[in-house]
Amino acid sequence: MIILPDEYSMFDDFTVERDGLYYGGPFPYCVHEGLAISIYKWRKQRAMLEAGRFLYDGGTLTCGLCFLFDKDGCLGCPIRETTGVEGCMDTPYGRCYHAVRNREIGLALKEVDAELSLLEDLWSKLPEEDHEGLDNG
Repeated sequence: MIILPDEYSMFDDFTVERDGLYYGGPFPYCVHEGLAISIYKWRKQRAMLEAGRFLYDGGTLTCGLCFLFDKDGCLGCPIRETTGVEGCMDTPYGRCYHAVRNREIGLALKEVDAELSLLEDLWSKLPEEDHEGLDNG
């Protein structure tokens, strides 16, 4: 597991309400922030599964990368740039979603770990200049 800088301590910005995960933190302004939110989302999802809670992950409403790139077919999203497919369709996300819905704890944990591995690998490959922010103009 990678250690994110203290400035990205967003774990507590995720809350559980009813049967789902919600994000109430700040909007990301750069790829590093968006990716950090996404990593914390999946760490929170893992913690909830370990506690025996099968929660809807919130989809695009809790994904920091989706906050930045969920338009125009996810153009610019580092996940799409890696997979070549929009909407996280070629990632462990879909398998995890179905495992949670079917209450298959072993498979859900496996797919959460695979999603975290993908996101943490992307984090390790981000160039430092991405930290400075997106041009939203």
